[in-house]
Amino acid sequence: MTHSDTEIRTDDAPIRTAALLLRSRAARLQHFQNDAPDIDDISWHILLDLMVSMKTNEMVTADDLACRHAVAKTTMSRYIEYLTGAELIRKDHDGGEQGRERLTLTGTGDALASDALRKISEELQAL
Repeated sequence: MTHSDTEIRTDDAPIRTAALLLRSRAARLQHFQNDAPDIDDISWHILLDLMVSMKTNEMVTADDLACRHAVAKTTMSRYIEYLTGAELIRKDHDGGEQGRERLTLTGTGDALASDALRKISEELQAL
């Protein structure tokens, strides 16, 4: 039996929160299974970060993401290249140095992340 098969009936907030996070992750993985199978946890958090930053009009760079997500800059660079190649994010070049380019979601990236969040929301509301 998996966590998603077990209904948590407790007033223990940490256990309920853990169950919700696991359910959320399972829903996300299922959603991305066909549309974007290589969206791992870090890629997902990059998409979320860019979604929020675009709504708050905050400039986010690869260096910012590396710091926020405790990932080496070289590793983050590979994530950015993958997500750019998958046409989920774009780099806005303003003549700045590499790593300082503004990152944003593409229309496809925004739609994919929004759809996944809607699916996750539906799953969590069903609990």
